[in-house]
Amino acid sequence: MPRLISAAVAALVLLTAVSAPSYAQTDDAAGNSDETLSEDDYQIEQDFLNSTTQIQTDLGDINAVQTAAKERYEAAEAAAEKVKAKLDRDKDRVAESRRIVGHYLRSIYMNGPNELMMIASLIDTQEPGDLVRQAETIARVGGHKDDQFRDAVDLLSRTEESKVASDAALKAAEASLAAVDDQVGGLRQKLADAAQDWAGHLSGRGGYTDPAQIKRNSDAAIAWADYLGKLAKLRVPPVTVEQLRKKQLPDGLEIKKGRPGVAFAKRDGESIVVLPERTIASVTYSVSKLGTAYKWRANTAKKMDCSALVDRAWNVPQGPADQRRAERPSPSGGAAGIAQETRLLANADQQLGDLVFLADKGAGVNHVGIAMGSDIMLAGDAATGAVNAVPVPAKRVYKVGRQSLRNKKANNVPVAKGKKRQCGADPALTITLPAGGTLPSPAVCPPSPGVFSEAHMQPDALQVGRCTALIWPQFTTIYGWVAVPIGPYPDHVSGRAVDVMMPAGCSADAANVGLGNQVAEFYMKNAKRFNVQYMMWQHRIWNATFEEPKPVSQWRMVSERGDCTSNHMDHVHITMNGPNVAPGIGKEFNRDDWVGGSNPGTDGDSKKSKDSSNNGKDDKKDADTGAGHGSPGSGAAPAPEAPNPAPATTPESAAD
Repeated sequence: MPRLISAAVAALVLLTAVSAPSYAQTDDAAGNSDETLSEDDYQIEQDFLNSTTQIQTDLGDINAVQTAAKERYEAAEAAAEKVKAKLDRDKDRVAESRRIVGHYLRSIYMNGPNELMMIASLIDTQEPGDLVRQAETIARVGGHKDDQFRDAVDLLSRTEESKVASDAALKAAEASLAAVDDQVGGLRQKLADAAQDWAGHLSGRGGYTDPAQIKRNSDAAIAWADYLGKLAKLRVPPVTVEQLRKKQLPDGLEIKKGRPGVAFAKRDGESIVVLPERTIASVTYSVSKLGTAYKWRANTAKKMDCSALVDRAWNVPQGPADQRRAERPSPSGGAAGIAQETRLLANADQQLGDLVFLADKGAGVNHVGIAMGSDIMLAGDAATGAVNAVPVPAKRVYKVGRQSLRNKKANNVPVAKGKKRQCGADPALTITLPAGGTLPSPAVCPPSPGVFSEAHMQPDALQVGRCTALIWPQFTTIYGWVAVPIGPYPDHVSGRAVDVMMPAGCSADAANVGLGNQVAEFYMKNAKRFNVQYMMWQHRIWNATFEEPKPVSQWRMVSERGDCTSNHMDHVHITMNGPNVAPGIGKEFNRDDWVGGSNPGTDGDSKKSKDSSNNGKDDKKDADTGAGHGSPGSGAAPAPEAPNPAPATTPESAAD
């Protein structure tokens, strides 16, 4: 726990205030990237998971200890009751012996024959001699009774000693049971504290998301910590799935009719839902994965879809620690396949920890999450691009499932008949990242001021700069707006272009070129989502206005510029559609002022330019010129005509 808490505190200091994962990427020789959580962030997550899993393992182990302690207590209590009953009988026996001895001896044996004769004379008219003889007989009987009394007293003494011993045994058993209860409560509290620490960590986790999602994730972790804390405070004993199935519950728990698979505890007039330990482990695992990257049909510790989260949550905490990072097979049939194998209940029966299945007309059951309440579930969610706490759309809920219940036969659930959805979202509306994760929207990418300056950038170019810095943290420099035009072209000076500078500069190393290819092909495939107009890279150009996506090697060649930077060998140039007025500048760029070598400065004039009037597209005479530039911000002379001009019937933007 100290390690977990200190790690979480450190994370709060070091990480920015967003909740989906930050990414580090390693490149192979071909430039393919392996998208992963940053190791520090991932290690904190693993610490939380390992800590909570160990606590729940301890809770599972202590369940048997608690049962044994309870049995010892009950045995000691029964033995003490027997000894108490015997002691009561022995006390009665001593009292009776005392009464008899008192009757015979106190009146006869102890007082002597003279008083006896006097008493006898008052009682009866018999001869005194006869009474003396009777008194001797009575004395002998009295002596026997005295021995019997002493035996009874000895027996009582021994029984009282046994009572002391049995009381001590009962107190010891009671103390042992209380100690186990304290241990259970302590472990429960540790689990609650760990979840609370994790909630704090989520509020500072790196990656792409919006403030509302950050809050939902943190709130979900806090709610879970509160639930665990309540179980700890009220000393609610743990219960296993097997105990629930056999209806053999710890004291103080009950099963309610029509509410199978969970127990209930009554405390202070309140009925509290008590989830079986495996369900608690499942929800805790899901909370630990908040912010983990979404990837369709992936089932790893760092990338997963909705069905993978459910599969891992139910199975990983039960396995050995060295297998928690291991990849698992994707559940057959995805969300629909899980619904077929899980005991399904009506929506109204939903409990904390249940599976929530979503369905859409024509798309069948296509999403699943873990209920954190009536309106929030934890899910590997394609629409948000990560494992997140997301609202439950009530109208799309098919049914809920309870994994603690046996399912005797496969359920007949609706499956997709044509329209495909991936974990609740139309794949056409999401952005697939190079390594297979999902970016829900360009708008969720956060600023990276140390990499990309946002001054005077158009909105679409702003998002491209931000998302590039987020998806590929290898890039340390991304240029945007410049005060002085690069040649007679408006791209940079109007704030609608970015230059993504390669980490290895002009190097032709396969990794360096492959990384640039990855950037170029990503924005080419997602040109509509990012409003890309055209791109230049590796002495080639591709225009979204009239060209289909294709490998960079098949892009059209542009004219020779004479140096690496001018030939776009050390950076990917991306221009977005948009006006030729940089935000905050207030005046339109007029390219006519720059053609022919004139350089009136950066103000331009108020005349509407050809670029602006046709949304940045140039006439045929400027097609494919690909005006070169030195380092971003420097001017350069117009380049000669390109060897492969665009078709005369298709206008194309000039290059930067």
